[in-house]
Parts: sequence; structure tokens; C-alpha cells
Amino acid sequence: MRKRDYAYTDMNKLNIGSEPVNVYGVILDATFPHKSFKSDKYICTFKIADVSSKITDGVVEHISVVFFAKKFEDLPVSQSIGEIIRIHRATVGQYKENKQLTVNICFNSSWALFSPPNPTDKKSVGDMGPLSFFGRSMHTEIADKKIVQALRQWISRIFVKHPVLSSKYITKLSSVPSVGSSKAEGKPGYDFDLQVKIIQLFKVDDYQSEMRVIDESGEIWHSSVFNIKYRSIKQGQYVRIRAASLANHQGYYRTFGMRPYSNILTLPYPCKLAENMMFDEGAESKGFEQSQIN
Repeated sequence: MRKRDYAYTDMNKLNIGSEPVNVYGVILDATFPHKSFKSDKYICTFKIADVSSKITDGVVEHISVVFFAKKFEDLPVSQSIGEIIRIHRATVGQYKENKQLTVNICFNSSWALFSPPNPTDKKSVGDMGPLSFFGRSMHTEIADKKIVQALRQWISRIFVKHPVLSSKYITKLSSVPSVGSSKAEGKPGYDFDLQVKIIQLFKVDDYQSEMRVIDESGEIWHSSVFNIKYRSIKQGQYVRIRAASLANHQGYYRTFGMRPYSNILTLPYPCKLAENMMFDEGAESKGFEQSQIN
């Protein structure tokens, strides 16, 4: 049977209420797939952009994407900013005056996830095969490979030149309520987003690891993470943590937890955001260890 030819719509040409669309996008943010609070479906939300997206004050304009499925394994898991996603048969709607794509796996939508640029590959080509996809099989045309290559080259350019991601909702560790502080009172389930460097990661057992992170405020915090869920994180990485939480951790000093929908997303390399976070973490770590002794 002859494979279908797909036409892909640029982000700046998406029209609300149009027929289902096919798009390619660069992932700028993603939650981890989780059970919906309002139904029996599983969901995850992404923020994506492409070469047609506007850049204002160094921040790239994005489109939100909501995925629905009956099973957890039918949803995409993205944990690297700069990964590329292909979406077929999404609907264009509106949420809080912004465009939003809905990808309903229960009703014929599909997706495929491709790796971000490889910094050792000067042509930014890398592996053209998908990391993962929904469905029994995956088919790509020459046009698909050209789109992926073009997006990888765009990613490599803009992340070096611009911050790309907004820091409007990023919380500094020095501003997070910690045990014994007045800020912690009345916030037992407080959630927040972080941009940090992983300065220590050690395996506790087959299921969990302990992670120590630092940010530009100079504070060092801890978190326990599940090895299976966050299998790609490594010591030394710059990451964004989506929905860190003080739920069940308000009795611990400088320790945060994670929600079912929380995610840890690595920043691309090289990256202007990471460059802006350079600091003497060795001195900070020594100061932290000394404070633990005293």
C-alpha cells in the first residue's frame, strides 16, 4: 500500500478551528505523562516552537500541546530541551487567549520523537531515526529528514545566541521556603520550577538516587529521584526542573520532592542559559558541607 504524503504547517500559520494539522516542533518544555485529575485518561503537556516562531527579547514564542491517551505508554516522554517532535492530526484550539494543539491518541492522532542536535556532529545531522513513536510502525520520507535536519541546525544557532526560554516562572533556590523559615508557613504543597546544575548524583539503590543541585543564587538543595523515571540525568548537567515540590518535604532542610507530573529536562549544549549560570560551585559546596558540620 502506498504511504501517505503529509503536509506540515508552520507554527505561525496555525489557525484556530481549522482541520486537523500536522506539525514538527522543537520541545522547549514538557511534563511527565501522568493520570489526569479530571478523567481516566493519561496526559502530558509540551511547549513547542519552530523556525517560524517569533523571538522577542531573546525568548522564543511557543505553542502549548496537550496529549491524551488511554495508556501511559502511548504518550511521549521528553526529558531533553531541543528534542524534536512530529505530530499528526492535531486540532487547533484556544486556551486563555493562546493557541493550543490537542493530540488525542484515542482518536487517530500520532507522534514521533527525534533526538536533539549532536554537538560533536558539525553538520547537525545526527541520527535521523526516531527515539520513540506511537503506533506499530514508523515511516519517514526524504522531506521528513530535511525538516529534522533544518530544525536541528536552527536549535544549534538560537540556543547559542539567545536564552530562548523565559525565566519568568523560574524560582531561585534562595527564594524557596525552607524548614524553619517564615516563607514555609502555610505552603505544605508548594510547587515551583527551577533552573539548576546537578553537582552531585549518587545511586542509593536500584530504584533511587540522591541529587544535589545548585543555582545562580548559590544555594544547594537535595532531592531523591527515581532511577527509571530520570534515567538520562547525569552529574554536571544544567537542567530545568518542572514542578519541584515541598509536598511531604516541609520538615526537611533544603530538600524538595517531585510530583507524578514533575520532569527534569536537560538544557542543550552549548547553551547561552547555561553560560549565564557559570559560578564557583566548588566554593559553594565546601561552604555547604561546613554548614552541615557546624
